[in-house]
Amino acid sequence: MLKYCITCDEYKSIYKFLGVTNTKDGRAESCYYCQEDTYVNVNSVSAKVAKALKKSIIVKAKKCANCGDTEPSLHGHHHNYKCALDVEWLCPYCHCKIHMQKDSTYSKLLYS
Repeated sequence: MLKYCITCDEYKSIYKFLGVTNTKDGRAESCYYCQEDTYVNVNSVSAKVAKALKKSIIVKAKKCANCGDTEPSLHGHHHNYKCALDVEWLCPYCHCKIHMQKDSTYSKLLYS
């Protein structure tokens, strides 16, 4: 059985896709290899943000960009991982909410 990978634009065996609970077929939208590349990219982007914060190249916001909450542990959200320092600071609730809403198309947003 074949499944289409939205990241590499190829049909691959369904067994090349990780199991997830939020899709109709129970498999991720991107194949294992594309997801592995994304995780490496996410980790390197997080490291760049941490370094930029330490050097005061960027400044962490004091309140959530979405709801205005002054949650002390704001999360840095990227709309595009290619722009590592373009960060939107969100409270954990809003950050989770954005990912839940965009989960089905989230891989497409990472590289748009």
